[in-house]
Order: sequence, then structure tokens, then C-alpha cells
Amino acid sequence: MIKIAICDDEQCFYDSIHRYINGYMSHRREECEVNIFSSGEELLGKMEALREYTIIFMDINMQGMSGYDAALEIRKYNKDAFIVFVTAYLDYSTEGYKVGAIRYLIKDALLEDRITECMNAIFDKIGEMDAKMAVEFSEGLKIFLPDDVVYVESRRHYMMFHFCGNCENATYKVRGAFSDYIERLGGRFIRIHRSYLINARHVSVVKPDGVRMSNGDVLPISRSKYNDIKNAIFRLMD
Repeated sequence: MIKIAICDDEQCFYDSIHRYINGYMSHRREECEVNIFSSGEELLGKMEALREYTIIFMDINMQGMSGYDAALEIRKYNKDAFIVFVTAYLDYSTEGYKVGAIRYLIKDALLEDRITECMNAIFDKIGEMDAKMAVEFSEGLKIFLPDDVVYVESRRHYMMFHFCGNCENATYKVRGAFSDYIERLGGRFIRIHRSYLINARHVSVVKPDGVRMSNGDVLPISRSKYNDIKNAIFRLMD
């Protein structure tokens, strides 16, 4: 269940934000718990709860502690929460970047639409984080998306991960076997040979004598299973 905090000192606005969030989450069929705070001081007074919030909607201009100052304090205890600043004024201050705010939302007639767009962006990022893998390679810990992997090569007792060209290092090595990683990599990966596991999204050309990958490497293919492998690749390339 996702925990969401709303911090605003105007009831008409925190009631509206609460209503829009509930409507959005109900439409997504996602469970959530929404807590309302009327000041930054009140929110910061719930120190243990701060660590549990995934999303925090924060009014910038409140009596007492400003939303910016409250957000700076929040980051000391919760570095991962999505902070959304809400304001009645057009404010292009760079302060929000210091706390990694994901959005500035204007309190106007389009607020519901803005919240919907903001929540969509947040759930997209949550999905990306859930999909990421962390592997302790010989070269060090690397966190990456499976789609960044062009193919995995089995070489003696090691797995050689070959990454796409926009990665800073093309190849990483880790001790193990295909069985250790195939489920984590996901359904777009196909075993085309006893030594190669490829990402269908990175296939450029498929021929009976080999598969050309997006990084230019040509990998051998099991001839006896060529048709099955070709059909599987085409099915998974979208």
C-alpha cells in the first residue's frame, strides 16, 4: 500500500488534493493511505512516519515553516519520497531542485489534470525502479534496466553481460550461470545457443548462421532450433 502525505494550510486545497488523489488511486485500483498535515511543523513532528511516505504533496507558501524548508528537513529522513510542490503562485525558484522535487503544480482550475499527469509520472518511475536489477560484478556494483543488456554470454564459470552503447562500460563479468539471471532479466531474453542469451529488442538481423545484435556483434544460433528461435524473436521484438 502506498502512503501519501498532503501538507497544506488551506482546507479547501488539501480537501481538493485529497479528493483528486483518491479518485486517481481508485481508478488505478491501487490501495493508498492519505494523511493530511496543516503545517510543515506538524508533518515533521511525525518523524517515524516520514520514512514511510512514498509521495508528499507540499504547499510552498504556508504560515510558519515554508514548504521548501520542510522539504529540506524531510530529505534528511526520507531520500526516496516523491516530493510534489503545490503553489498558488508561478514560482520558478531553483530551490525545489535541491530536494529533488518531481513537479510544481499550480493551484488553479486545471489542478486535477495536473495531479493526474503527476501521478502517472510517479507510477512510471516506480515501475522503472521495480524493474531495475542490481548485480555485484567483478567491476563493481551496477544497477541497470534489463533492456540495457544486449546479450549475456556464458564463458567458463562466468556470465559476461554486454550492455548497449550508451552505457559507460560495454561489458561486465560476474561468476554464475544463466539460471541465476534468466528470470530476473525477464521474458524478452531467449537462449539461442548454449553460450548465449539474447535480448530480442536488440536483434538487428536473424539468419540461419547467426544473429546480429544492435551493438554489431554476430552470435551463433542453434541450427536445429533456428525456426523456433526466429519465431520467438519476432514475437518478442515489439
